[in-house]
Amino acid sequence: MLPSSAWYVIRKWFPGATVRMNDPVVFQETNVARTLTERVEILEHRVDALEGLPDRVASLETQILQFREEIRAEFSATKVEMRILNDDTKTQMLALHNETNTQMHALHDGLRTQMLGLHDEVKTRMLLLHEEVLSRIALLGEPRNDRKRRAKH
Repeated sequence: MLPSSAWYVIRKWFPGATVRMNDPVVFQETNVARTLTERVEILEHRVDALEGLPDRVASLETQILQFREEIRAEFSATKVEMRILNDDTKTQMLALHNETNTQMHALHDGLRTQMLGLHDEVKTRMLLLHEEVLSRIALLGEPRNDRKRRAKH
């Protein structure tokens, strides 16, 4: 059946309509000259098919309203869930932030103590090395002074 045929159009737009094979609407291409009675019958069939449309439109309107209400309720529920999840995430992030801060402060204090200890140790070693270098310089300088003194006398 071709989409351009009257049978297809009637079935598509008026699924509840009953159409007989000898119906003039279906075979309007073959009946060129129609009488007034045939035309009235065609109009009656069309009106009968159209009479069911308001009920179908009302049913569709009801379905659309129900769908809107369901969507509104689901969207509200989704928003509530998202708020709860957002609050949970904020709480978890704050807890992790506080824990990280605590660990960082503990590490800072520990490193500071180690650095001060190493600083004192290095300072002590530097003083010892300085004294050792001075004593070596003094030892190296004594014979020269003795030689210079001996050469002058």
